[in-house]
Amino acid sequence: MNENKIDIAWNFFTKGEFFNAENILVSLDKVSYKNTRVKELLAYIYANTDRVELSFQFLKDACAMKDSSPEAHYYLGSYYLSHEQFSDAIISLSKSLQKGGYFFEVIHDLATAHARSGNLKAALEYYSQCLSFNNNSYLLFFNVASVCGELKFYPEALSHYDRAIELKSDYAEAWMNKGVVLYELKQFNEALSHYDRAIELKSDYAEAWMNKGVVLYELKQYSNAIKCYEKTLEINPNSDYLLGDLFHTKMMICDWLNYDFQINQLVNKLNKHKKIARPFSLLGLIDSPPLQQISSEIYANDLLKINKSVVFKKNLSSSKKIKIGYFSSDFYNHATSYLMVELFEKHNREKFEIIGFSFGPNINDQMNKRVSSAMDKFHIVNNLSDMEIAKLSRDNDIDIAIDLKGFTKNARPNIFSNKCAPIQINYLGFPGTLGSKIYDFIISDSFIIPPHNLKFYSEKVIFLPHCYQVNDSKKFMPSMKFSKVDFGLPDNKFIFCSFNNNFKITPEIFNAWMHILKAVNNSVLWLFEENHTAAKNLRQEATRRGIDMNRLIFAQRLPLDDHLSRYQLADLCIDTFPCNGHTTTSDALWTGIPVVTLAGESFSSRVAASLLNTIGVPELITYSIDEYMKLAIELASNPEKFFAIKNRIAINRLTSPLFDINLFTKNIELAYQKIYADGLV
Repeated sequence: MNENKIDIAWNFFTKGEFFNAENILVSLDKVSYKNTRVKELLAYIYANTDRVELSFQFLKDACAMKDSSPEAHYYLGSYYLSHEQFSDAIISLSKSLQKGGYFFEVIHDLATAHARSGNLKAALEYYSQCLSFNNNSYLLFFNVASVCGELKFYPEALSHYDRAIELKSDYAEAWMNKGVVLYELKQFNEALSHYDRAIELKSDYAEAWMNKGVVLYELKQYSNAIKCYEKTLEINPNSDYLLGDLFHTKMMICDWLNYDFQINQLVNKLNKHKKIARPFSLLGLIDSPPLQQISSEIYANDLLKINKSVVFKKNLSSSKKIKIGYFSSDFYNHATSYLMVELFEKHNREKFEIIGFSFGPNINDQMNKRVSSAMDKFHIVNNLSDMEIAKLSRDNDIDIAIDLKGFTKNARPNIFSNKCAPIQINYLGFPGTLGSKIYDFIISDSFIIPPHNLKFYSEKVIFLPHCYQVNDSKKFMPSMKFSKVDFGLPDNKFIFCSFNNNFKITPEIFNAWMHILKAVNNSVLWLFEENHTAAKNLRQEATRRGIDMNRLIFAQRLPLDDHLSRYQLADLCIDTFPCNGHTTTSDALWTGIPVVTLAGESFSSRVAASLLNTIGVPELITYSIDEYMKLAIELASNPEKFFAIKNRIAINRLTSPLFDINLFTKNIELAYQKIYADGLV
């Protein structure tokens, strides 16, 4: 009798007479609560009449019964997938397959659920099965290509994007995503042509405009990149991180038009927790630990895909060597390796095993050879996914993992969100908090992070006893191999110098420099020229402030040894703010050149001061722009005071802790041993 009523209800349902079908089924459900077919049909009726929660509840009830259909499990899985409950979706969809629901939609949704949960290899396996059902779907080839791209299977990704484009030549998204793969392969011109094609097909494609700007930035075509970012802003003013990227690119060419307005925009939107700027771009703009923490937290929450399935047991041993993993993309002639390399060499091999994980370009230069030789093991992992690198780290039983990149260029923090070690540390690459509890510690010193700022760091702080910055005592000892004429410097003038990157030059600090030049008439300012547009703009800004533009002299990039040698032609370095010179300051001090710095509150604004404290010349630290200008002018005008400080730097360079790598190694190893021992508890 009940089966006849169910059949009648089914007929009503197939005709779209949902009300009549529902009345019959509701009455049946009250009488025979455990009838699977009734519950499934009610679930389908509620789904078709937009009563989603009721549909979900009846699907759950139906799927809990032994005679549930594969279709019910499929629809339940689809519900979970649409609500981003990926683990539950995978369970339900897998159950559908087990019950014989071996059809395209189930496999496709399983692929999607695995992809969105981060299990990319499983996603690729299921998508590949889908291709055996249908090899003429441009969307399917697009999805396969997207997963291949995330797995860094770049040739396969390109092949599948090509097939998607072959099937649908006007598919703008495929052109754009293929451009992203080409960008990852450093094929920038090819990437540009694909972004241009996507824009031809879809002129208001904000993401393509944005990505075109990213490639142009990489090619140092900053003015053209700015135009692309502005076009993106016109199409979608709410594009994530767009204003920060635009502002940072303008800072690269020292374009300060609407500077104050843009700073206020960033501050206001950060206070509202908007995705307005990547953490790195803020370092040179805002001296505010709370705002920098907010920025990092926003970015971390958006970027990091935390793998909660990895749980480390307390199986650390007090008797074995501690395995330290150093992770970076910069194990070649790069500032990070210049600073770190001797630490790798000096680590105590009786107590530590040192393992490198390199996810950067395969540049086989002298520094790369030195770094890799200094490691007990050196893994080149640039073609592995973040999850695979994390697993390799766990397979190597890494105890303490050090992220030397943070949120800087080519960083891969999702290696750490996948838990590559029981203890994970943020060090050196990014001068500030990373805003996520996936990092247990940040390495600093008591000057850079004073007690009143501890609350603005998401990590616990490891305080080294001197300066947090490591240095290589084996680096080139500069010699007088150049003369001033080699760089267009005048013989009879005082040489102020700042070799920091152009984006660190703010209008405030440039105003201070021009004030100093006015007060010290017999002087010039020697700057690093990152690009010609920046040099042109800085000369124009000098003229606007009443300074002869010829008093600004620009230096080109040189190999490190030559760069250190030319430093000796300068008299006094004047630092940038709010992002100090970090490696550039230690380079200046290594060559014996004094540095006047302005210390603020943020990590990046206190590094130079920490270096100066450690080498024993704290009188070069100032705490206001007026003090900064006054001290620079005084040192340029008072040879006796200037040379006394310079002589002290020359002596302390060889005796202070700043360049004492043995002392630094001992101190950081003690820190590693302490946090490792604490992990045994």
